[in-house]
Amino acid sequence: AVASSAIGLAATARARFPGCVLDPAGKHPAQRVPQVWSVRAAQCWRADALTKVAALAAPAQREALLARLGGTLVHPAQEQAA
Repeated sequence: AVASSAIGLAATARARFPGCVLDPAGKHPAQRVPQVWSVRAAQCWRADALTKVAALAAPAQREALLARLGGTLVHPAQEQAA
C-alpha cells in the first residue's frame, strides 16, 4: 500500500487537501516548505500513519525510522520508475 500526506500547503491548496500535520511541540500546523510525503508499507493504515512520521522526523533519521516501523519512503524518482 502507498499513502501520502502534505504539510505546509497554502490556504487554497488546503481547501482541496484538508488534512494537516500538527507540530507536536507547538500544536499548530507544521510550518515547513510545502511537501508531500509518500510511504509504502504492507498495510494501508500503516502507510498512512507513517506519512506523518516521515513529515515530522529529523531528515538524518527519517528513512531508518520508517524502516524500523515497517515502511519505506517513496522518492519521486522511484514513483516514476515503478
